[in-house]
Amino acid sequence: MAADGELPTTTCLEGAIPVLSGLAACLRTTELSDFAIESSAGTIAVHRIILSLHSKVLRKACNGDFRETSEAFIDLHHENPACVQAMVEFLYHFDYDFPEGEPTSVSAFHVQMAVIADKYDIAALKDAAFIKCRASLPSTANQADAFAETIDLAYENIVALPDLCKHLVAFALDNPAVGVSAEFHPSLKKVMQKHPDLAMNIAEAMHIRLMEKPKLDPDVKAYVCPDCAGTSIFRTDLVHARIYPCKNCSFDYYGHQWRKTKFKFVD
Repeated sequence: MAADGELPTTTCLEGAIPVLSGLAACLRTTELSDFAIESSAGTIAVHRIILSLHSKVLRKACNGDFRETSEAFIDLHHENPACVQAMVEFLYHFDYDFPEGEPTSVSAFHVQMAVIADKYDIAALKDAAFIKCRASLPSTANQADAFAETIDLAYENIVALPDLCKHLVAFALDNPAVGVSAEFHPSLKKVMQKHPDLAMNIAEAMHIRLMEKPKLDPDVKAYVCPDCAGTSIFRTDLVHARIYPCKNCSFDYYGHQWRKTKFKFVD
């Protein structure tokens, strides 16, 4: 055994691996189960000790002066059953997967997972959901509806997810195909009308970036790409028959094609 203040030896840590594997296996059997989680998809046999170690909220349900404690189950019929299953999966595996057949987009599902993690005070799950959401955010034009769905769900829970909302606003500014462009996508427009806070946050972020942008030569122009709607800045007059690639999507356009797009002088 390691002395006080010393880390366990490698051998000791390796011995923990089968214990952790056995922990995950407990979810596949009702053996030693002493509690249950009920959702609209059915009943999941769980263990009070596992729930209690992850969450103070679940600990009170397992060992408190509540009906759930005496009846040995917690009723989560009001939650998305796919989220309940993924939450329980995380409690035993320290990870979860996007469920097959889930009607929402991948990033929107991870927002739902962050919400349920916040509600039941499962900090590690909330962090994991945040990371998974950021990694799965849609960024191409044909995914604009999915991004709008994601930011809509986040702003419906802005009190619980302020950091995620802030990240999504920055993502909208950096990815014009799904976010802020010369012409906002109809889906994003609808969400901004629904959530005035979102519209205000986007306006504030745009203003901050404008103030931080370095001053450029007065003859520098910014053109809007017809393909991705991103802005490309050129520091020279565009030659009629010369090809200039978009700085965002790399799509090639001749100088005369760029000049037909909307442009502005960059301050």
